[in-house]
Amino acid sequence: FCDRCGGKIIDSSIVNNYLPEMNQIAKNRPKPTFIFDQRPVTIETTINRVLFIQAKEDLKGKDIVVVGDDDLTSLALGLTRLPNKIVVFDIDDRLIGFIRKISEEKNLKIKTYRIDLTEGVPKKLFGKFDVFVTDPTPKKDPFDLFISIGLSLLKDGKGYSGYISFFPSHQEI
Repeated sequence: FCDRCGGKIIDSSIVNNYLPEMNQIAKNRPKPTFIFDQRPVTIETTINRVLFIQAKEDLKGKDIVVVGDDDLTSLALGLTRLPNKIVVFDIDDRLIGFIRKISEEKNLKIKTYRIDLTEGVPKKLFGKFDVFVTDPTPKKDPFDLFISIGLSLLKDGKGYSGYISFFPSHQEI
């Protein structure tokens, strides 16, 4: 493993730039509920994901959609001040309210939608994003749903990206 990144591709010293603020934010986030199969990753993992997206040049000036956000990815993205805009879809009213509140307090470019993905997303948003980010439930039907919605939200053509995490900590890879 690389001494600087420990095999994570991202220089871990950069993570420390965002870690204190994100840890402070996360102290007050809603408790995960298994009703929505929420299993948030650590704040350090969330920041590493954002820095990975940045390393792939998919952050600055981009329109990004986060499909499900119990990991607070939208807030970590927003704190970089690099995306053009960020949109969040989540079913949990508590989480949507929390993200909206923090976004307003910190003047972040985040718009939230409380949406049950099984009922679809606003058609006006299809094909409007450069990047989607999701960490879906690892069961086939929800996984397929989150990915297909993410893909439908991307602009047509080349150069648009989806970032998907699909190995939860409670399962072997």
